[in-house]
Amino acid sequence: MSRQEKEEDSAKSFVDAARAFGEAQEILTNRRDQVLEPQSQKEIDNWIEASRALGKYCLGRVMLEEAKILDKKGAEEESRDKYHSASDAFRELMSETQSDQSRVELEALALFSEARSKMKDAETMMSPEHTRMRLTYSPR
Repeated sequence: MSRQEKEEDSAKSFVDAARAFGEAQEILTNRRDQVLEPQSQKEIDNWIEASRALGKYCLGRVMLEEAKILDKKGAEEESRDKYHSASDAFRELMSETQSDQSRVELEALALFSEARSKMKDAETMMSPEHTRMRLTYSPR
């Protein structure tokens, strides 16, 4: 299996996981509404929040995997935008998490994605097509 196929499979798996976490949130929300005990409601709320956060993590990973695929296809600008979106998603989750370990892992993903976005931006600026356009439209 090629590296691109692995990334495509990974992206599909994260999409499926995000969908499953979304479904779990719906089911848990319906169950919470049927429970009368405050302690049980609070426990279900914790599971709903965990499902929401994990769903958002999966969507961030989908963006990261899609960015890698676009990168390999030579779609520099689209890849840059996906890396940037992934970085934003991981940073948002980072600010919401209580766990130091999770925060460190999310920060690493955010920094990697941001760096790749900046690298794609630099590569786009240096592309022959962009250079030609800059020369064509520069003031004389």
